Amino acid sequence: MRLENIQIGRDPKKPNQLAFHRSDIESSALSGTQIIVENEISSLNFKDKFVWRGERGFDRGEFLPLGFDGVGKVIWSGPDSKATLGSRVLFFAQDGDLKSQGGFQRFSIHSAEKTVPLYSLKSKDAITLGVPGFTALA
Repeated sequence: MRLENIQIGRDPKKPNQLAFHRSDIESSALSGTQIIVENEISSLNFKDKFVWRGERGFDRGEFLPLGFDGVGKVIWSGPDSKATLGSRVLFFAQDGDLKSQGGFQRFSIHSAEKTVPLYSLKSKDAITLGVPGFTALA
């Protein structure tokens, strides 16, 4: 499966403007434990402010997507993943370089075991997760 992905983020060549970045996701290039999530809701947090301002450690001179967490629907699941197609998950951006994955994009790629299925999320757990937890409960 090939998906066209649109990301919203910061381009250092266009300061103080939202930028859009297009990329393709090819499911055959993913590992068996990964999933593709169709992002539905995301939130901004303090890390996004650092990205937007180009703070040291967050400015790498290239496009950076916004949104470090969110909720979405699993639309593709690798053969070794236990994620169910159509289920909703809570996710956190896991790209340590903050180059390719964010919540403010059409689709995102995650390791299935690092997402939280919403059916298993309890209120007490959601509270400890802050904004993404409350988003998931809503």
